[in-house]
Amino acid sequence: MVVAPFRALCEEIRQSLFAAFSGEGINVDELSDVQQDDFDLEAFLSRRQVLVTTPERCLYLLRHSPEVTDTLGLLIFDEGHQFDSGSRGVTYELLLTSLKTAVRPGTQIVLVSAVLNNAQAICQLVARSMPRCAIIFAACSSLCN
Repeated sequence: MVVAPFRALCEEIRQSLFAAFSGEGINVDELSDVQQDDFDLEAFLSRRQVLVTTPERCLYLLRHSPEVTDTLGLLIFDEGHQFDSGSRGVTYELLLTSLKTAVRPGTQIVLVSAVLNNAQAICQLVARSMPRCAIIFAACSSLCN
């Protein structure tokens, strides 16, 4: 699952991943704002796929279908510097707290940002919420814990 803070960014990521995984047997989907009566969660979870979503949509999905976390192996948070910014940061923190108890042990958590000025503070925040996370910078990487 890829979590990005803005719908436009989600669409951009979805398009890039769709092209990257073309012919690989991996579906790339984006959560919709619109309730879909014909949505079959079981069929959705049984496929190999990448799901792209905003933090708000992800929280909604977790509230209504918590079993979605049973199939997660990798969570990527794009624009990780948003963890330390106003209401967007609060939503990200709430999502991390919700995922902390929901994801399976061994689920990988990756935080991506090209402009992470407060890496140490965010690393500590995420490390308190998740037992292991990777912080990916534009030019280098650092591992929490």
